[in-house]
This record gives sequence, structure tokens and C-alpha cells, in this order.
Amino acid sequence: APREADGLDGDPAQRTSPIELGRLDSSEEAAEALRDEIARELREAEAAKQAKQQAALEQVREELRVATERNLDLERQVAEGQRGEAARLEGLLEAKRLQA
Repeated sequence: APREADGLDGDPAQRTSPIELGRLDSSEEAAEALRDEIARELREAEAAKQAKQQAALEQVREELRVATERNLDLERQVAEGQRGEAARLEGLLEAKRLQA
């Protein structure tokens, strides 16, 4: 068995050599660094997603503002047209009254 070649007996306390402990420490550090990197990338991805959603929301708000302005302009034009038509009809009515 490979362990026997190290000169270590089967005692669990002696199964891991100091060199192997160093490797485990560095492996744990590497795993922790990898977890930190993954967490950082996830935070960056979430921030990018939120920024994209915010930009889309701002675009929708701007489109809504423009559509609302257009709607108000059309309502004003219709109101002006109705006032003009009402004035024209009142003029015709007044002319008929004068003729009668």
C-alpha cells in the first residue's frame, strides 16, 4: 500500500503527513479563493442584470412619457376642432335666426 511506503502505520492520527497537510491547506485556500471568485462573479452578474432591468425600465418610462404627450396633444387638437365646429354651427344657427 502507498501509505506503508511513507513509513506511517495505520493510526488515523498519523495517516496525513505534514506535506499532505500543507497540500490540504493550499487546496482549502484554493477552494475558498474559487468560492470567493464565483461569489464575486455572481454579484457582478446580478448587478449587470439589475442595471439592464433599470435601463429597460427607464426606456419604458420615456416611451410612456412620449406617448402621454402625444395623447395630450391629440386631445387638445380634438378639443380645438370641436370648439371650432361648435363655433361654426353656432354661426350657422345665428345666420338662420337672422334670416327668420
